[in-house]
Amino acid sequence: MKTEDLTAIGLTKEQVDSVFKLHGQEVNDLNAQVLTLTAERDGYQSQVEDVTTRLNDAKAAAGNNAELTAQLQQLQSDLDSAKQEAENRVSQTKVDYELKLALKENGALNDKAVSALLDRDVIKLDKEGKITGLSEQIEAVKAENPFLFETQADPVKPKIVNGGNPNPNPGGSGKALADYTYKELSDLKSNNPTEYQALLGGN
Repeated sequence: MKTEDLTAIGLTKEQVDSVFKLHGQEVNDLNAQVLTLTAERDGYQSQVEDVTTRLNDAKAAAGNNAELTAQLQQLQSDLDSAKQEAENRVSQTKVDYELKLALKENGALNDKAVSALLDRDVIKLDKEGKITGLSEQIEAVKAENPFLFETQADPVKPKIVNGGNPNPNPGGSGKALADYTYKELSDLKSNNPTEYQALLGGN
């Protein structure tokens, strides 16, 4: 969605700014989640490296003490298991993030409904940390269920008044201008100019 697309269907500069401000906030929220996860992962890896170093030193000091060596080996096994579990959690969180971002970029109208049609077992991260097995599935779901994506306009458009004024149509859902896609706005302007003007505040 570009500025030119929105102005072409009659939105004012203030209304266009409102749409992009909301979209930008959603993207910033996702980026913040990634930064937080990255910091947590790096902190955990640093702790594991420190404990591993100490454990190796303890093994060397244990020498021929069989009992102490056995305890250290058990600690090493527990550490490896904890490390793998943590890596799995980080990987799964990364997959969840990439899935959420992909659904947003593809215009999914209901994330839960689309996710339910995906085979999560084949969605993984490769050795370079890139997501695999996702884009193909989303394209297949989109082809079989286009009504779950923004490519198909909603059959009924609510009347919304910009700026927080009372809704002239009490039966409307209260959907904000920024919630509409470019296609929805374009279709609304073509198919129902009255409701389109009401959405823009009667201008």
